Amino acid sequence: MESICACDGKVYDGQCSAAVAGSDLDVRGTCPVPDGSFACGYVQCKKLTQYCEHTPGTGGAADTYACKADPSCASQFPTCACLANEPCGSMCTGDSATGLVLTCP
Repeated sequence: MESICACDGKVYDGQCSAAVAGSDLDVRGTCPVPDGSFACGYVQCKKLTQYCEHTPGTGGAADTYACKADPSCASQFPTCACLANEPCGSMCTGDSATGLVLTCP
């Protein structure tokens, strides 16, 4: 289950929980982020075990964000090199301190 940041500044256990509370998703990711995690749009990913997959919306559709499991990496601190074989692997930004983000157009 992903932690979801909502416009009311609270973190929920999923999109449905935020919707039931009457709040939209906060794509700016302005909710408090716990140590060891990073904001990935409206979701919060784990720095050392996940990367953020960001897909920009097209034709007026909203951007989407998802936390994906990091593939096996030779280092305990993931780098963009660890994601080279993933779809859009060449579009990686970040590091283990800030979190890895793949933007897939």
